[in-house]
Amino acid sequence: MRRLAATPAAPGFRLRHETRRAAALARARLKKSKVLKAGKSKAFCAIGGTWRSFAKILQVQSKYPLHMVQHYTVAAAEVARLCDEIIAAATAGRPIPGADSVSSSRRELIPYSAAVMSELIKTGEFDRVVFSALGVREGYLYSLLEPEEQEIDPLVQAAEEMNLLRSRSPAHAADLIDFSTRFLKAIGTGETAEQQRLREVACDLADIGWRGHPDYRGEQSVDMVAYGYGRRGSSRPRVSRPGSGRPLHGPEIQEHEPAIAEFGR
Repeated sequence: MRRLAATPAAPGFRLRHETRRAAALARARLKKSKVLKAGKSKAFCAIGGTWRSFAKILQVQSKYPLHMVQHYTVAAAEVARLCDEIIAAATAGRPIPGADSVSSSRRELIPYSAAVMSELIKTGEFDRVVFSALGVREGYLYSLLEPEEQEIDPLVQAAEEMNLLRSRSPAHAADLIDFSTRFLKAIGTGETAEQQRLREVACDLADIGWRGHPDYRGEQSVDMVAYGYGRRGSSRPRVSRPGSGRPLHGPEIQEHEPAIAEFGR
C-alpha cells in the first residue's frame, strides 16, 4: 500500500482553527473572572498595543477625523461587527481593510484580538469600548505620582498651559469664566460638572489664535487644540488657585509673575 503524504492545512483553515481556539480560551478564562463577577460595568477599557492597533483599524473604517486612540469610545455593537469582519476576512485570506494603518508586528495578531474582543463583549455584556493610548507601564508610573499630581485634570492643565503661552492676556480667560458663570446663573440655566469643565476649558482657549491671520485663525486654533500644538510636553508650574483647577485672576496672576515667566521659557 502506498503511503500518502500529509497535506498541510490551508492558511485560512489553520487561522480559522486558531482563532476559534483563541475565542474558546478567552471564553473559559472569562467564566472564571472575578472582575466580571464583582460587578457589571458598561464600559470595557481596552489597554495594550494590540488593542490600539484594533482601534486604528476601526478609525480608518469609520473615517474618524482624529488619529488619536486615547479615550476613543465606540459602541460595543460596532466593535463586535468589526470583530466578525476581521475574522471572516482573515480566514478567507482577504486583506483586512485598514490593516495598513497598523505596524506589521501587530498586524498578524489582529484576528486573535478580534476573537478575544468578541468574547469579552458577549461575556461582559458591555455597551461600549474605551481604548487607551497608554499601557501598563504608564499606569505603573502614574501610580508612583503624588496624590495631588494624580488629581490634576489633564484637559484643564493643557488648556491653562495654552492660555498662558498663546493668549494676549491669560487673565481674560478667568474673566470669561466668571462672566459666563454669572450669565448662566442670571438666566436660570444649570449645567452639569462636565459641562462646567468644558465651558471653563473653552474660556481658556478662547484667545489662543489671536496671532493668526483672521482668515485662518479659526482653523489654526482647531489644529492647536486637536494636535497639542503650542504647549510644552514637560511638567511646568501650574499657575492656578490650589485645588480649583482654574486660572488665577488678573491681580493674582501679577502676584505669580515669576512663575509665569518661568513657565513661558
